[in-house]
Amino acid sequence: VLVLTLPALCCDTSSLHNLVRHLARSYATQQGDAEETVQYLQFSEWQKELLEEEDSDGKLWWQRATARGSDAALVLPLERNEPDAARGVVERRLTEAETTALDRLAHEQGKSAAVFLLACWQVLLWRLSQQSEFVVGYVCDGRKYEELSDALGLFAKVVPLQARLAAGMSFHELLGQVAEATTTAYAWQECYEWQQHGANGVEFEYTERPSRLSERGVAFSIYKQSHSLEAFKLHLTCARVEDSVL
Repeated sequence: VLVLTLPALCCDTSSLHNLVRHLARSYATQQGDAEETVQYLQFSEWQKELLEEEDSDGKLWWQRATARGSDAALVLPLERNEPDAARGVVERRLTEAETTALDRLAHEQGKSAAVFLLACWQVLLWRLSQQSEFVVGYVCDGRKYEELSDALGLFAKVVPLQARLAAGMSFHELLGQVAEATTTAYAWQECYEWQQHGANGVEFEYTERPSRLSERGVAFSIYKQSHSLEAFKLHLTCARVEDSVL
């Protein structure tokens, strides 16, 4: 068992997944990974140049999106303002039947499982807080370009998504709203500047863990992982693990 503890500035969830694949390929060939990947220094230089463009389409979109959003903090039941309070972790794996039902319902609505689960998360937050408008931090993997798909480093960002719910709104309408918001946020994720808007208290992340890999009689898989990009008070991670969701 290999146990890694890394600073959040060194890697993100996708990097951990890529590391497993790199290790398996290196073990299979008994030498270093022959595939050339983009180095983080190259990415950071490009990111710096991009953020320095004052009138880029992406920066203008984020300025408009955050300007018309709600600044109200999401207040949850029994919430206490104790910054140093210990955080707990609750973990639950969906059964095969529940995962099948989830995929079927998402397919019937013409949406991905990630969009379906985020919409459910927003409904739960709405019912708990009784707030019709709030912000959810949405974790984008920062790897929309193929050259970055196999890279290691901190590429992911937590971007703000405006949630607007109201009595009488159908779940189908909410799904459409969430799908549009996540698609646009993913398209412009590299242009978002966290420093301008600060951290989000409530977050959502959807990931797909790599399948179990076997090379030369050795199996490579992720037993357990925990990762946080920013300080939060409530974070939901949905991880697709082969035929189930964790």
